[in-house]
Amino acid sequence: MLATPASNRRNRSRAIAFAGATTMACAVAGWFFPSMLLLLVLCPFVYWLMRRHCLRRLRIMRQPFPASWEQILQSHIAFFRALPDPEKERFRQIVKVFLDEVRITGIRTEVYDTVRVLVAASAAIPIFGFHHWEYHGLGEVLVYPGSFGEKYQTTGSADENTLGMVGLKHLSGVMILSKPSLLGGFDNPSGKDNVGVHEFVHFVEQEEAEHGMPPEVPWQAAQHWVRYVARELANPRKTGSEHQ
Repeated sequence: MLATPASNRRNRSRAIAFAGATTMACAVAGWFFPSMLLLLVLCPFVYWLMRRHCLRRLRIMRQPFPASWEQILQSHIAFFRALPDPEKERFRQIVKVFLDEVRITGIRTEVYDTVRVLVAASAAIPIFGFHHWEYHGLGEVLVYPGSFGEKYQTTGSADENTLGMVGLKHLSGVMILSKPSLLGGFDNPSGKDNVGVHEFVHFVEQEEAEHGMPPEVPWQAAQHWVRYVARELANPRKTGSEHQ
């Protein structure tokens, strides 16, 4: 998810190539139809359009990491505390970029910094070993005040026992998380259930099916990852006896 010097150079080269191709196309068209030369004003826009995503990430990465977010990572994320200092910095950068690009919306519940940072950490942990991973399809995370039902309702009835879900069909690109379960998963690091990480594992599995694994991943690691995902998918996170 991060913009590196190498990815920035590649992005700039592509932007120059596309803008140059647009210029040539407008010039050739203008030879036959002079009015088409007016389209040359689009060339800088094409360059900006190709660069804006990368430049935004670079700008976000240059911003200081908020002290309050650092305290949340230190207090709640055992994974983060175990990292060496250079990797902690990369984790912080992933959190910043994720929170800049993915909306986190509370549904009848407050979404404060702890919740937002824990959602971002949940996204960072499954893909931390993949330096070039992108969450292509994720646009929003909905945070519910408790568990919810199959139709995403949260009225408090007994059959509403889902703690997290990757949206399907009309909710494609949306993840739903139970706020108490998200918080509880990080407050009990010795436990096996972390709803936030679990649901992002689901999302990574969907992304892998659509876009493939990053080129840096050796086949042995991919094989291990497939087994892990299969095990996770075989154990849906619900409340009640099966969620203990």
